[in-house]
Amino acid sequence: MVLWVALIWASALRARDAKFKADSENHLMDIDPASTLPLFEWLTPAQRHMVCTNAVDGSYNAGMKPFDQAVSNGIEAGALQEVSPHCPNCRDNEKLGPHADVVGKKAAANYNWIAMPAAVGGGGSAFCVKAVQQYPFVPSSMEVQ
Repeated sequence: MVLWVALIWASALRARDAKFKADSENHLMDIDPASTLPLFEWLTPAQRHMVCTNAVDGSYNAGMKPFDQAVSNGIEAGALQEVSPHCPNCRDNEKLGPHADVVGKKAAANYNWIAMPAAVGGGGSAFCVKAVQQYPFVPSSMEVQ
């Protein structure tokens, strides 16, 4: 009985992984280098959160100053790292830098919250949960307040 459960579980995991890979590849085929909303159109929701969290936590943990510019640079680099293998021309996007600056300014405005331990609801990940639901990660019409 245990063997059957293990086989079914393994099969379900393989199916899930195959679907995730197919979804990711289909998403990457639709990248527009001239996008006016690159953080929204280029990245999946999971990628948006990962890029944001890596930039905010990385900048905070390294003590980078000015904080807003460090986060902005991290957002831009993270987004390009996710799409560059499939879209080399994305580096020329005119909106990515200014959109990353918006996130950097929001992070700097929330610096004290980001500095709080995650155990009490602070940290980069907690900031990013909210941030990826707002412009420029989503169009203004889709923002969650």
